[in-house]
Amino acid sequence: MKNKTRIAVAAALIAGMGTSSALATDLYTPPAGVAVFDEAGTDWSGFYFGVYGEFTHVNVGPGVNVWGVGKRIGYNFDTGNIIFGVEGAAEYQWQTPSWDVQVVGRLGVELGDAALLYATAGVGHVTAPVASNYATVGGGIEYMVTENVSIRGDYKYKAIIPGGAPDSHNFSIGLSYHF
Repeated sequence: MKNKTRIAVAAALIAGMGTSSALATDLYTPPAGVAVFDEAGTDWSGFYFGVYGEFTHVNVGPGVNVWGVGKRIGYNFDTGNIIFGVEGAAEYQWQTPSWDVQVVGRLGVELGDAALLYATAGVGHVTAPVASNYATVGGGIEYMVTENVSIRGDYKYKAIIPGGAPDSHNFSIGLSYHF
């Protein structure tokens, strides 16, 4: 008789264990209208500062290749999926040697949680081979690797205003810190 009682008690405990784990998930019920899981996207708004390396192909004769390093500072406005802003950059190209400064506007769209596809347009000034003003258009992609750090790659075409140096194709890779 004792064995039958022990078996019955063990069976009841085992059966109760199976239902108690299911009940544990029902302990918290969020109020109506409250999201249980809210995946926040990247906030691109605010100031940022960055450094970059650039390769430039100048359209003169068979072409001249120039390498440079620079820094940029900008401000973005985040309206949801559309990002727009302004950016200033200064670059030193050591083969010429020359300085290249520019101001561009950026307009982009978020791709997923941490990527930004953008277009740029603006104006600039280069000091060599002939001091010249230019107009620039381009685009790129930027990826937020942490909450404040992003990497990016972009292309810009620089069309020199007549009477100056030849136009160029510019490719850069950079790292930025967002405040």
